[in-house]
Amino acid sequence: MENRNLPVPYPQHHSLRNDIVVGVSQPPYLGNMFPPAADLVTPYYSSDETLDSLLSNLSLSDDLPYPQLVFNDSFLGDYDSWFPDSDRTRVDSLQTVRIQNVVENNLGLPRNFGVYDMNVSHNFKPQHYSSMYNHCSIRPRNFYDFRSDNSSPLHNQRVNRLQQDFKHLPLKDLKGLIVFLSKDQHWCRVLQRKFENPSVEEVELVLAEVIDHVPELMQDPFGNYLVQKLIEICDEGQRTQILASLTEIQFRLVSICLNVHGTRAVQKMLEHVTTPRQIVMVMAALRPGIVALTKDNNGHHVIQQCLKLFSAEINKYLLDEVAINCLGIATDKNGCCVLQLCMEYSQGKSRMTLMAQIVANALILSEDRYGNYVVQHMLGLRIPQITTNLLKRLQGSYVCLSQNKFGSNVVEKCLLESDEEQSAMIIMELLQSPNITMLLIDPYGNYVIQKAWGVAKGRVREGLLNVIREHSSSLRSNLYGKNILACVGRMNMYSHVQ
Repeated sequence: MENRNLPVPYPQHHSLRNDIVVGVSQPPYLGNMFPPAADLVTPYYSSDETLDSLLSNLSLSDDLPYPQLVFNDSFLGDYDSWFPDSDRTRVDSLQTVRIQNVVENNLGLPRNFGVYDMNVSHNFKPQHYSSMYNHCSIRPRNFYDFRSDNSSPLHNQRVNRLQQDFKHLPLKDLKGLIVFLSKDQHWCRVLQRKFENPSVEEVELVLAEVIDHVPELMQDPFGNYLVQKLIEICDEGQRTQILASLTEIQFRLVSICLNVHGTRAVQKMLEHVTTPRQIVMVMAALRPGIVALTKDNNGHHVIQQCLKLFSAEINKYLLDEVAINCLGIATDKNGCCVLQLCMEYSQGKSRMTLMAQIVANALILSEDRYGNYVVQHMLGLRIPQITTNLLKRLQGSYVCLSQNKFGSNVVEKCLLESDEEQSAMIIMELLQSPNITMLLIDPYGNYVIQKAWGVAKGRVREGLLNVIREHSSSLRSNLYGKNILACVGRMNMYSHVQ
């Protein structure tokens, strides 16, 4: 029979984190990128220790929300020397290591399992250290990370006390930890506050720390705020250096724009891009992904920012690319918004090229749930030549469009934005249709007829009134027909009052 009371020795090398991962070595990339953090995250201890001896160091108290392992000051290495002797009592929480996660993860026991219930002779299931991390996004769960499920007053008090200690540390004492801390919700705010009135040396220190990690931090839920702050306060040369790290690899900047956090950081960067060299770097990096960005939930904000901040000449390639892909962009939920903004901010040849493409695809766009907004927006600009070309393009299709949910909105806009002669042409096409009876009682067509009655004048108005009177009996028995009769009645009453 197996003796379950024998102590289980640890393997040759051990790595003790807040969740006591055992049996693995320190990952080399962690030590290279964050030497001080690596020293704190993975202290080594004697291979002669057993689980029994380790658990004998448990500190049990009614004041503690969970059992803790207590070590001497030298166990945590150089961290203790960061604080003067008078302040060391205030950071005693850094000299304990939580074992809650070892109970939960490695032993497979439920959360908050009491230490007195633990059978210390049970074998550990070693958990590989590097599986906790992504190579490009290191976020160790050590004593810096206080995003715990524990919401007890004592726990919150310790978090607040430790934050207060860090507030008084100069940035130079955080050297080697800037990237690491910026990814945490609490410490990112502390770093931002330290950046309110930074010295030149402090800006250079932080930039040197993060420059190789800017793409990663811009996409981090918390790190992106530090990058935005850095972009605001650094000088032109430093900003160019940041841009170089974002544009040295093709599609890197595009992928950041597609990220929900990255898009905000890129928009902030665009606000502070001023020199011709910086603008060229940005536009060249965005160029391969313009179409994808216009359709993306996050990326389209970056394209709109370019349109608002840069001149039409700088945006020429962007506008030309949108014009070439007009149909696909206009029929997209995000793309239709970008296309409307392109018409607003474009000028000269680029603008006419874009609008010519919209006119060429006007019939398809008018019946599309998103494309119809693009056509309506172009009509609203009231450019005579463009309006004339568009009306000719839709000629012969007004009856069909009037019976379409989206197309009917376009026909109404045509009636409102065209001159008297052009609107008369549209109304006559409707009246001469053999399907005029169906149009009068159509769920969408009846709104077009009401709009036509509002803009019609002279003989065209008389002709429309005759058609309505001719079909008045059928209109009275139809829900939509009644709307037309009510509209005509209101208009006639208003005319008599006038």
